[in-house]
Amino acid sequence: MIKNALEGYQKHRESVGWDKYAERLSLSIRETLADKLKECRENGFYDPQVSYGKIVFGQLVSKLEVNKSHIKLRREAKQ
Repeated sequence: MIKNALEGYQKHRESVGWDKYAERLSLSIRETLADKLKECRENGFYDPQVSYGKIVFGQLVSKLEVNKSHIKLRREAKQ
C-alpha cells in the first residue's frame, strides 16, 4: 500500500505536488503514510522513493548540534 502510493506520486510529481496527489488517496492511507513516515524521519530516514520495486530512503547518519554560545566570531582588523 505505501509502495503503491509512493510510486503513484513519483509518476505525477512533476505535474502535481504532494498535496494535490494526496487528495486522491483515502484518509486511511494518508494516515498510515503520515504515521510511518514520521517514525522514519524520527529515526533518520528521509526522502522515500520506490526503486526496483522497493522503498529506499536517504539516511541521516550524523546530526551536528551547534550551541551558538560556543561560536566565536573572528574579526579581522581593518588595515
